[in-house]
Amino acid sequence: GGAAAAGGGGGRERTLSEIVGSGSAASDMYAFGVLLFWMNFPERDLPVAGTWSLPGTTDANLRSLLERLLDVNPANRPSASDALVHPFFTTSFSDRLVASGEILRQDDKLEAVRALIKQVRHLHSQNKEKIAVDRLNGKLVS
Repeated sequence: GGAAAAGGGGGRERTLSEIVGSGSAASDMYAFGVLLFWMNFPERDLPVAGTWSLPGTTDANLRSLLERLLDVNPANRPSASDALVHPFFTTSFSDRLVASGEILRQDDKLEAVRALIKQVRHLHSQNKEKIAVDRLNGKLVS
């Protein structure tokens, strides 16, 4: 999920410029977080003043990076170089899909195809035997 806009000392609401970090590297990282959010969730409302949410199916690495980039406290946001070494950028997209089970590794695909071929051959063999028995019993005319 996201962070609430409330925070800071004395229980007062933080201003947008306090959250974003006006004119600093932290504000650039917040803007990058908004851009990354929009690129991945164009149908959702943009994060505003620290309030935002993500679908439950969001990639854990993306969620983690967005949580850091959109942190209401500018001091907690990563630098650009820290963001670039975040697992969201250092782990390949295909590795994440394999890890999540959404796609199979090449060896797993081959094994699945082999198993399917074996099953088809077995069913075909059973069908041929049934046809032969039916012919012997006069149930099939060829």
